[in-house]
Amino acid sequence: MYNEQIEALISAALADGMLTEKEKQVLFKKAQSQGIDLDEFEMVLDARLVELEKAEKAKAAASAPKSNKVGDVKKCPNCGAIVQSYQGVCAECGYAFENIEVNYASKELSNLLMKAKSEKDMATIIDTFPIPMEKASLIAFATWLAPQSLDVQNPLSKSYQKKYDEVINKAKVTFVNDKDILPLITQHEKNKKLLVKNQLVAFIKTKSKIFLIIVGGILAIGLIVFAACFDDIRENRNSNKMVAAVNKGDLEMAKNIYLNYTGEKYFLADELSLVFWAYVEKEDMINAEKVLKIGEWTLDGYPIWDADKRGNEMAKVIYDYHIKNGEYDKARLMIENADSDYKLWGTHIMDVVTNMCEKGEKEKAKKYLNKYSGNIDDHYDNLGLDSYPLSGGGSTILGDRKYVIKLIKAEIANY
Repeated sequence: MYNEQIEALISAALADGMLTEKEKQVLFKKAQSQGIDLDEFEMVLDARLVELEKAEKAKAAASAPKSNKVGDVKKCPNCGAIVQSYQGVCAECGYAFENIEVNYASKELSNLLMKAKSEKDMATIIDTFPIPMEKASLIAFATWLAPQSLDVQNPLSKSYQKKYDEVINKAKVTFVNDKDILPLITQHEKNKKLLVKNQLVAFIKTKSKIFLIIVGGILAIGLIVFAACFDDIRENRNSNKMVAAVNKGDLEMAKNIYLNYTGEKYFLADELSLVFWAYVEKEDMINAEKVLKIGEWTLDGYPIWDADKRGNEMAKVIYDYHIKNGEYDKARLMIENADSDYKLWGTHIMDVVTNMCEKGEKEKAKKYLNKYSGNIDDHYDNLGLDSYPLSGGGSTILGDRKYVIKLIKAEIANY
């Protein structure tokens, strides 16, 4: 572009990938002496510096080791949403990330366990670790969990067993009749039988000395262990039947299995809740509500136990769905049937009138308030307006109903 002398100077100045002020002055002075327009010359220098930087970056990228791990993903390339290090699908737009290792879940879990400070922390990490959404990743995670769950000598065996069961049940619900999932389910059933044998063998080995001393005591303990294992098998058999019935759409059969089960229902309830959330993920709220009724979960004004909190959370999803779609009578029935001494009337009326006002139905909102305001108790709600009842020692502080009604009227007036 320029004569050889200036080109040589430019190449020398840019040899280190930088252009100092002194080098720039020398180049400008030489260009001016040869009658070159300085503005044009500066643009050429900037362009060549940019090209040099691009070439360096391309060279560095080519020499750097490539990685297809999910940990490299920071933002969704489709919508820009922040993505967790172990996610395979964007939670915002559903975009599936390519080139992600199918075994990322097991590696992520292993890394977290290595950082844990105690056995209790490790058990908590396993119990709360999220299940992959991708089919390939889910299969890989289940395959990795299988031997961990069978190692009865491992103090974390029970946590691994529970997570293994959760993954298989997730696969049953999400990938119904999928030919790739069926072998996984078959292997899981075989592993459950093998687990019972491993538990008995481990028990005999650890108790062999005592067995020689007190045969009768060990036999009694052996019967107890066998009974416990039998209960586990019975629970899994009923659970599999229940999930299969739900997948076939026979919710009546699933309900009968659940309600007529005479043992502890927490295991069946855990798996039934997985079925519920699977329907919610598919936006199949009709079947989700049917599953909610099978588990007999209702709204609870003040959930204390973990099981109550879980049921309350699921019930509120259905409640919000009814409000959003203007199904106020269905939402109202959920309030009336709430499993609590403190009915959530204040919040319910606020939810309804707000939804009506957003649709431009202020007069209907006023009528709804007048019709049901008498149901508001002199206590605060738990869904939104309030936190704890203002009563104690047998006496009730009056005026709370008026205050809640005042808040609802103010909400209507804002529209």
